Amino acid sequence: MTILGKIMAILVFFLSVAWLYLTANLYATRAEWKKAYTDARKDADQSQKLADERIRQLILERQTIDARQQAADDSVRAIASQLATTQKKYEELLASSNRMADATAQLTPTIKQYDTGIKKVQDQVDKLTQENATLSVARDQSKMEAQKAQNDRSDALLDKNTLLKANEDLVNKLQAAQDAAGGRGGAAGGAVSFRGEVTAADGDVLAFNGGLNAGVRVGQVYRVSRNAAPFFVGYVTVTKADPQAAAGTFTPAAGQKVAGQYVPKKGDTVESQ
Repeated sequence: MTILGKIMAILVFFLSVAWLYLTANLYATRAEWKKAYTDARKDADQSQKLADERIRQLILERQTIDARQQAADDSVRAIASQLATTQKKYEELLASSNRMADATAQLTPTIKQYDTGIKKVQDQVDKLTQENATLSVARDQSKMEAQKAQNDRSDALLDKNTLLKANEDLVNKLQAAQDAAGGRGGAAGGAVSFRGEVTAADGDVLAFNGGLNAGVRVGQVYRVSRNAAPFFVGYVTVTKADPQAAAGTFTPAAGQKVAGQYVPKKGDTVESQ
């Protein structure tokens, strides 16, 4: 073997070692990114569920407080009406007392009785007024808590949208890394050619036929398109696979949201990139 041949053999050896190192590093990085995205998404979904539950509780509490306040208002109006009637009777009796001096002794016990009744009614009015003020404060506090819960929910939705964008960036980076790896190593760095069809879809999660037996593996990314147009819908990252079928997380085309024509549906094509 010539010196040039030996040099070429050594160079090929070192390039092979570098290629193995880059491949292992790419796989480890992809696994770490995927785990971080899954954990962050679970946290965001949990925060949104807690915020929704708190909003429901606050709505029930506010309805209860509104009902109690309505009952208190009705009671105040009824007592006020009773007080007005009693006051009117008292005034009539007092006028009769002034006109009929000879009947004053007989009317005095009745007047005292009405005075006692008026005082009791006034005490009830004061008590209900105080309770109404307390209920108003509680209702205002409930409204503030409901607004805070609504803000928390909005923050959770914003975090979820941020995670979706981060997932899209991750998919683009993984795709670029896979394309680069495929350019350097040929078939050794790419996935097996595959073409299937969406069998079920729910939001950003979909299932498609073809599984391990067709070369599908967890972590692989496939294109999702609609043959009617044809129209590119987005990507699906495989999270689960069995011999006959697989499922994964859907990411819409760059810059889009999972809405309208970018919602995956049964019959869409799933194929290798």
